[in-house]
Amino acid sequence: MKTKIMYSFLVLLFGVFFNSVAQEIQPGYLNTKISDFTLQTYQGKELSISDLKGKNVLLVFPRGKVTDQIWCGLCMYQYAELANLEANQKIRDKYNLEIVFVLMMDKDSTDQWFKGFEERLARIEQWKYPKDTTNKAVMDWAYFCRKAFPKKFDYTEKTIPRIFPIMLDVEKKVSKSMELYRYEWDGTKTDQNIPTIFILDKEGIIRFKYHSQATQDRPDADYLIKIIEKLN
Repeated sequence: MKTKIMYSFLVLLFGVFFNSVAQEIQPGYLNTKISDFTLQTYQGKELSISDLKGKNVLLVFPRGKVTDQIWCGLCMYQYAELANLEANQKIRDKYNLEIVFVLMMDKDSTDQWFKGFEERLARIEQWKYPKDTTNKAVMDWAYFCRKAFPKKFDYTEKTIPRIFPIMLDVEKKVSKSMELYRYEWDGTKTDQNIPTIFILDKEGIIRFKYHSQATQDRPDADYLIKIIEKLN
């Protein structure tokens, strides 16, 4: 009798263990189902990835900050580009799509992030058209920025659309579990993510992944939409 009880206990124990392992957040790999996770959103509601089943999902983990004092302007350009597409083409309805950003911030910090849009987007325009046109390094960067970030956005804190769910990974659990988090990179020390983009199909399978600190090959919104088109 004792042996049967002990056997049943061990079966239950291992069942709980393996179930908990299965539910842990894993790094996302192509053609595998993304781990489900739940976070509070900037908009004030809880959101789980599993809530989005039946929709295509563009899941974006921006870098966030370059230093403790400087926001990543290219991340803001990325958000602005998608917001502009949604405003003009209604891409979420058109492609049965949800666009979700994940930031390692609380709500107050996200408010500050939105406040930084005007200055950081203006800085990109300064990079594209610098006053000093005699410096080769400056001009090489300018030519790259003109090609990589051709659109001009005049969003301010008041006009930048807050239309996409923004999941707040305040404790960094999701970012760390998915192996996106870094504190130090390229001489900077601050809480930041390796810029990562996932495209999920309606079953939550990862059909596209971009994961790189290099700005040279970061896909723009038009490129991402071409991939999403193929999922419908």
